[in-house]
Amino acid sequence: MRDDAARLQGRGNSPNLEMHPNLPSLSLLAAVAILGPLCGQCVTAGGQTIALSPTLPGQVGPIGPDDEGLSAPIPLGFAFPIGGAAYTHAVVESNGVIYLTNGGQPVGATVQGLADMSGSVGSSPRIAAFWTDLAASVTGPFGVTWNVTADASVPGRMIIRWIGVSESVWLCPSNLDAQAVLDVSGAVELSSRLGGGMQFFCQPVTIGISAAGALVAAGSDLSTGPTSSVAALYEEWAFGLPDVVGTTTMFLPQAGGYVAVRTCMAARHDVVGDGCGGLTLSASPEPVSTPTSGATVDYVVSNMPESAPGSGAYVGLLAFSLAAAPAAPIDLSPFGAPGCYQHIAGIDVGVTLVGAASSQQCAIVLPPALPPGLLLYAQAAGIWGQPIAGPQSIGLVTSNAIASNVNAF
Repeated sequence: MRDDAARLQGRGNSPNLEMHPNLPSLSLLAAVAILGPLCGQCVTAGGQTIALSPTLPGQVGPIGPDDEGLSAPIPLGFAFPIGGAAYTHAVVESNGVIYLTNGGQPVGATVQGLADMSGSVGSSPRIAAFWTDLAASVTGPFGVTWNVTADASVPGRMIIRWIGVSESVWLCPSNLDAQAVLDVSGAVELSSRLGGGMQFFCQPVTIGISAAGALVAAGSDLSTGPTSSVAALYEEWAFGLPDVVGTTTMFLPQAGGYVAVRTCMAARHDVVGDGCGGLTLSASPEPVSTPTSGATVDYVVSNMPESAPGSGAYVGLLAFSLAAAPAAPIDLSPFGAPGCYQHIAGIDVGVTLVGAASSQQCAIVLPPALPPGLLLYAQAAGIWGQPIAGPQSIGLVTSNAIASNVNAF
């Protein structure tokens, strides 16, 4: 956008994206192919099924281990350091949490998904992959067969997976996979992803790590890459779907505490900034590109201004960039569009929009085998022949931007 005449900040041709109806094929993706290192799929497969024993009696009979279950102590194959001590065994709970012990049962374990990252004096350390009141039901809301597995196939690592689990409040149907990877170094990777169907949560969720033992620590925003000076780092969501679902967050030991680093993110679209003049941009479905298949992503520009009053014509521009979005939006007031901002670095590809409706769609065909983690930024502008807003010296409004993270899942 930067200015109307320059059609944003042009930066030449760009990715080898097939864009239609009449956008030519371009070639900048050859340069993007060297990006790395890049992650694979956040939640993987494998491991041996863990036997869970029920921990909570019900009103009529015992609540099964698929709802409230705890495993026997599982040997890690190494000593996992946390909080100045080391632990050799993991005890896995159906509610998405792991307790660390030295061969015994955990101290201070909770039931019914009640998350407690501080615990009482002497309580066992805990790792919350997706700690909430989960119900791993064979006949869950989407017919998914659940499983909880342990995978020690890589020396010095233990991977615990919860596959096809669901929130126990079935008025909020869900289908979730979660994974915790414990490394001999003391590092932990926590991942999660959603399956099909309606996805939202009615209960609190906690994700992170804590040495517990009455350790006092406040929750952090994991999406910002936080650090902690004590042996605990986690985030609590009181309601709704955690914003780290579909990602991997690594918790790295650092000076007695941890630093959180996001290392993997599933294919998704994120809204960046705001539009002006009511112009908005959206994109769907997710930008998935596997080694053998791509996806068609529809970018929809809504509330475009009429190019001239009574003309019935709507004209605009949809711009794409492979460069990172600017740290702060670029104010377009000096270019005659006060209240409007540029949220992308410039133009690698520009698509002209012309039509007889205020909402227009541009379909972008993503080819197979794009580099996982590729970020594609898009922003739209609506253009008219003469300004209709008093302060403007040009006829231009801009939308929010969309940051599309391309991945194979």
